Amino acid sequence: MKGIKEIDNIIRAVSIRTKVSMSDILSQSRESRIIKAKHLSMWICRFYTKASLQTIATVHSCKRHATVINASKQIDNLCFTNKTFKLELREFCKQFSNQ
Repeated sequence: MKGIKEIDNIIRAVSIRTKVSMSDILSQSRESRIIKAKHLSMWICRFYTKASLQTIATVHSCKRHATVINASKQIDNLCFTNKTFKLELREFCKQFSNQ
């Protein structure tokens, strides 16, 4: 699968940033803080890797690529409603644009 190493690096960085373990991000847990970290990870993977949506979904223990699209919409909405989050996300993502 294309981009697995990059996806792994992103999940690791999100795990450190959000203080949610990698195993939790990769689990099927529906706990709010874990879902937010998983959505963030999928959003970054979508825009900073060449991996397909299905690959991103599979690595994140999701069945369908539509889950990645939904996660991206959730993060986009959060950026729209929370300017502080948007600025923090922009700063956080700078490390991935050089990969």
